[in-house]
Amino acid sequence: MPPFGGVGEINPLRYCDPERMVGGNEHRRDETMELSPSKFTRFILIITVLVMNIIVNSMQGFGLYSDKIEKEKEVRTTLENMAALLDKNISGEIGKVDLLLREISQNLEAELQQNVQLDETRVNRMLEERNSWVLISAPN
Repeated sequence: MPPFGGVGEINPLRYCDPERMVGGNEHRRDETMELSPSKFTRFILIITVLVMNIIVNSMQGFGLYSDKIEKEKEVRTTLENMAALLDKNISGEIGKVDLLLREISQNLEAELQQNVQLDETRVNRMLEERNSWVLISAPN
């Protein structure tokens, strides 16, 4: 019969409170003051897994944050390039329209200086002709 009337052998890693023992027939108190080897190993494994999870998640978070910063820089550069391209395109088209309007105004002023009678149909025809030049030069 095991000591203290308990089941199994005495575990040397457990502490039995002698004040709780009465006459040797009382079951010993089942409080563990120290961890048994299997519980200690289990505890170390759990702590190791938790620490490794924290490390891996931290690395993933850092990687995602780095990717986010890199993508933001890439998007910013792309938008700046598109804005510059659009600005040049619009400026070029405005420049063409400006040249055509100057050319029309010079033609009309020259005709007025020669005392040529300007009628509305002739001016509209000239504007439509120059407008077709702008439409032909515009990209599809």
